[in-house]
Formats: sequence, structure tokens, C-alpha cells
Amino acid sequence: MSAQSSSIRVRAGREFPDFEVEALYGIVLPVYKLRVVATVMQSSKFSVVSRFVLRAVSLGVKSVPEIADLLGISNHEVEEAGGELLHGNLIQQVLSDGQRTLGVTSAGERYLNEDRIAVPRRRSLRLHYDPLGREIQPADDNVISIEQFEKKVYLLYP
Repeated sequence: MSAQSSSIRVRAGREFPDFEVEALYGIVLPVYKLRVVATVMQSSKFSVVSRFVLRAVSLGVKSVPEIADLLGISNHEVEEAGGELLHGNLIQQVLSDGQRTLGVTSAGERYLNEDRIAVPRRRSLRLHYDPLGREIQPADDNVISIEQFEKKVYLLYP
């Protein structure tokens, strides 16, 4: 009996005390890792929070704390959404009376008035394909590569 098989028998005895190990067999299950890259049509290139912030600014709510109170979210989330809208040139910062306020640009007005046009976006998804069971499953972090399997001794249960 080798040292590996005795360690496997000890571990199996600990994990399954009601069973007795009679024979050990090495087994490898093939699993293919698939990466699917797809172009999907997304109705808006801005997040939901950004769209609500834009609507709030268009209704006259001018400061970050007021928008956060209105929407029930943190100032940080409003600032992130505001950065997204500033980058998209939908809102602008206006300095009046020493205070920074937000205002909607003409592009922001057009965005609010137009119908939502679908925008193509690239998305990727990791999947595992089991050729024996002919099943596609979401990527599982518990699945190991052949290299990892060869480096360690694993006890596989039926």
C-alpha cells in the first residue's frame, strides 16, 4: 500500500465513518471550459441609478445631497452616477453663488425625450460543458484543472 492510498483511506474514514474503503481507482472527468462572447442589445448605455439621477436633475433637484435624499441612496452612489452622466455629456456642473449645482445639457434633454434606442454591447459568459452528461453548467470555482488534479491527491466520491 502506498503512502497516497493510505492517506486517502484515512481521509475517507474521517469524512465517511459509516463506510469502509475497499478499492481505490484514479479517475478523471473531462470538463470543457467555454467562454461565450455575445453581442446583446441593451436598451440604455447608462445604469438605472444614472437615469434616475438625470430625471431628478431635470425636475430641478440641483445638489448631490438632495438627490441622494430624494432617491434614498448614498451620496457616493449619486456621485458615481453623476460621473457617468458627466462623461456622457448629459449633465453639467454650474457654479452659482459659490455653490456647485447640476444642470441638464441639451444632449441630456434629448436623451430624456427620445425613445430608448437599443445599443449593442459585448458580454462574455464562462460556462463548463460536461461531455459525458452532455450538460452545460455555469462556471464553478470548485472544478479543478488537470494540472491541479495531477499535483494533488483527490478523493472522488461516487
